[in-house]
Amino acid sequence: MPIYREYDTISCEGSSGVSKTCFEWLEKTIYKEGKNSPLKWVGHNKFKVKNYVGILQSPCGTVIEILPKASDKQQDEETQAKLRKKLIEMICISYRIPLEAGSADLQTIKNYPLHEWLLSLFLQQLKKMVLRGLRFTYERVEEESQYIRGRLDINKQLRQPAGRQHRFQIIHDVFSANRPENRLLKKALEVAFKHVKLPSNWQLANELQHMMEEIPASTQPNQDYAAWSDTKLMKSYEAIKPLCWLIVQKLNPTAQHGVHNGMSLLFPMEKLFEDYVGYCLDLYLPQTYTLKKQAASLSLCKHGTKDLFKLKPDFIATTPNTSIILDAKWKLLNKAFCNEDDEEQFNKYGLNQSDFYQMFAYGHKYLPSYGQMFLIYPANENFERDTKLADFDFTSQQKDETKKLKLQVMACDWQANPQDAFPSWLKLLLDGNAYLIKGDTK
Repeated sequence: MPIYREYDTISCEGSSGVSKTCFEWLEKTIYKEGKNSPLKWVGHNKFKVKNYVGILQSPCGTVIEILPKASDKQQDEETQAKLRKKLIEMICISYRIPLEAGSADLQTIKNYPLHEWLLSLFLQQLKKMVLRGLRFTYERVEEESQYIRGRLDINKQLRQPAGRQHRFQIIHDVFSANRPENRLLKKALEVAFKHVKLPSNWQLANELQHMMEEIPASTQPNQDYAAWSDTKLMKSYEAIKPLCWLIVQKLNPTAQHGVHNGMSLLFPMEKLFEDYVGYCLDLYLPQTYTLKKQAASLSLCKHGTKDLFKLKPDFIATTPNTSIILDAKWKLLNKAFCNEDDEEQFNKYGLNQSDFYQMFAYGHKYLPSYGQMFLIYPANENFERDTKLADFDFTSQQKDETKKLKLQVMACDWQANPQDAFPSWLKLLLDGNAYLIKGDTK
């Protein structure tokens, strides 16, 4: 199984390349998906992986796994297993899959691709639900019978031919498991049965197929998902719902657009990192702070009566007296070999100017041109969690210390436990910073 990282190059040459059949399928995928393709051309017979992680499976059966680029160093098998496990945790957080369900034994499948773990988790949860008993509902049935059951359909009965008056057209209700939620579970089970590789998973999927034999698989997943009930009676279905939908949408070849019956389970790494940072902030911030995600109350400018170019900071943390803006960026910074005193050797740590323009706009719209902001990047060996850079000062005029607009760049150790993801100095800054002021956080 070929294993790559974000921004790696894929070719059909050499021992680490993919087969020619798989390469041709990837080529067709690029043309079909266009800008939405997870790959792009770079030179002759080469693709470059974009900022996506997950797996791609071609119709010929080749599985390509793409892991996060956590370092510039090469990854050994142990590192790959750790990254795969952490990636699963991030997916669970992003898709609101209960993390306690992720405590299943990963040692058995640590060297299997990402989707094997997700399918294993789904099968284990589904087995518990089936053993406890699936929810039934009354299903309306209209049929012809020798006996009257329920009520007689008078209109149909009157249209019966003379020789069939002894047959009754009846309408009655049957207490059945044929409901939208169970149909989707059956559809996800069929997808899992086709794609699992681990013998224990295949055996479990086969067993569940027989146990749910009477339930038809969903033929209209979107409609069934919209009809999924979230009442108290269906509370036992809450944990499996996001995982079921993820499998139906991502792993079902018939639901994919332009992938030629291949299977894909790809996630944009920026979105996973942003959701993970939000999860860590919820655990880390003092109780006096309220965290708001994806605020979108303000725009960059007005054009007549219209607001143009919505400004959406990832996070705004507020107290009754203070407000700070935080934004997460998935990019490896490098503090090494960066001489701040030498203009020619100062590479700005790899920071993007566009990100600073963005934060400048946030500060002048969501804060009254002064206050504290943070840019959060993933920690790596060249930019460690406790690294503290000097503040970036956006103040246009000389003001006192309480009237400055400052930006702090910091690292989130996303490979550590969520409670330990942020530097120790952050809490001291949040608790003791006197110049934080309240802005518009609607």
